[in-house]
Amino acid sequence: MITNAQKESIVNAMIKTMEENNFLPWQRSWSYSMIPCNAITKRTYNGLNVLLLWCTGYNRMEFATYKQYAANDITVTPGEHGHKINFFKMYPVENKKKDGETEIVNVPYLKQFYVFNVAQTNYYDGKETEMKQESTFDYKQIDDFISKLPVKIVYGKEPSYDLAQDVVNIPIFGDFESPEEYYSS
Repeated sequence: MITNAQKESIVNAMIKTMEENNFLPWQRSWSYSMIPCNAITKRTYNGLNVLLLWCTGYNRMEFATYKQYAANDITVTPGEHGHKINFFKMYPVENKKKDGETEIVNVPYLKQFYVFNVAQTNYYDGKETEMKQESTFDYKQIDDFISKLPVKIVYGKEPSYDLAQDVVNIPIFGDFESPEEYYSS
């Protein structure tokens, strides 16, 4: 069961996320699902984990454990920190009564894991070609120009410049409705 301290921690994390980023974690204008899912299995997270992962501040809601990424030749960027989620399940266990009879009782099992967002990995290189709307304009010159800029680009976050880390954040190419929207961002 979740303790009052854990509940308070989650509420405080949500408030902090909303205040720092000036948005509600469940509202986005990008075109992908906001229900957090596992980046490898595509299984959606549920319960409290949805709230915990919304509070991470990422636009792309795909997460996986370090081992899951490693098993799929995906590298977590050095220095990145994982986000804590919970696995909860009730397991049936045989229990002997004093009178010698047995009964099945459900025993709760709780384990915590750390997951990393796809933006914390080399999973996206920003060159995804999947678009909902094709364009006839050739963006090769713009791609060449961007590749020569002396700036680190992090894919999978809301478009912004992070002064503290000196990086440009942007959702991946395929999250935009058109190439024009991607390049204008």
